[in-house]
Amino acid sequence: MRYFVKSAAIAAMLLAPDASQAVVIISDSTFNNGDWAASLIPTVPSGSSLSFSAVQQGSGGNPDSFRTIQHSWTGPGGIIAGHRFTGAGYNPSIQGAITDLDFSLDGIHIDFSGSGVSPGAIAFGALVSQNGNTFIAGFGIALQNGGWTSLAFNDLTAASISSSLDFSSAGGLIEFGYYTSNGSAFSGTHVTNGGVDNWQVTINQAPLVAPGVPEPMTLSLLGAGLLVLGAMRRKRD
Repeated sequence: MRYFVKSAAIAAMLLAPDASQAVVIISDSTFNNGDWAASLIPTVPSGSSLSFSAVQQGSGGNPDSFRTIQHSWTGPGGIIAGHRFTGAGYNPSIQGAITDLDFSLDGIHIDFSGSGVSPGAIAFGALVSQNGNTFIAGFGIALQNGGWTSLAFNDLTAASISSSLDFSSAGGLIEFGYYTSNGSAFSGTHVTNGGVDNWQVTINQAPLVAPGVPEPMTLSLLGAGLLVLGAMRRKRD
């Protein structure tokens, strides 16, 4: 009687799949110019006369080298620049499906120049690129005269970023990065300078099921079936 009930619990335990979840980390705190590509991302409303620059700076980071950023635009309106890391990517069709992403970086607002009113901050967020399309998500700011600010954008799923993204095992190569942004409701030319350091993306892979091991739902049904058999045996006894 008790033997059958106990066997059900043991069977479920022995057949439990390896549910370990691996992570892949891509990061950069050096920011060699050849490892990054940048371009403007259309935004509405956007300012006019948009331009930006982004280059490695050998000192002054958090610590040491970092990537400087300059935004220039004529308000009212704004500017968004996408910065894509070309030094490494992730291919779900080869490396496995992704459940979600965690991004982090240190951002700084260095100074403001030009006519108009200072926007007082620079915005940062996560960037994901796949199949020639670029998507941004998350929002955090570094305030003027606020020094280095640590920002994080966590638990980003494909669905929360864009329906066009594919994190499944059928998805193509994905590249990652960050975006920077400024905006102002005031007219005049605005120029802000800032920087990024200690950029990182953590790719949380979908748990793998060992070959030949039943999926969790199958195990639940198996355990329930064994328990029923135990109960039937108990009634016969």
